[in-house]
Amino acid sequence: MTFNHGLTVLPNVPLWHEETGLRTALYCDIDADVAIVGGGYTGLWTAYYLLKADPTLNVVIIEREHVGYGASGRNGGWASAIFPLSLQHVAKSSSTRPRSRFSRP
Repeated sequence: MTFNHGLTVLPNVPLWHEETGLRTALYCDIDADVAIVGGGYTGLWTAYYLLKADPTLNVVIIEREHVGYGASGRNGGWASAIFPLSLQHVAKSSSTRPRSRFSRP
């Protein structure tokens, strides 16, 4: 197996990110029916469904960095082999059936 050093120096942006140039900062008042602060999953889906329900809405998304900058762009989920509760705690608060999913045979 060969080691690709290039993979260890990737930028802290998603692989799908493509530079489009910086937009100018918002220094003036703007009119909007709905202003959404944050261009992550929640903000984008909110805008999507608002416009799907009423395409005449003037929806503005305000994002400090770029769309998908935070956890939304880097897969905000995490996986760990360490369950944050002891098996004893799980055993007290559930039946044997769900608990068995968290222990190895």
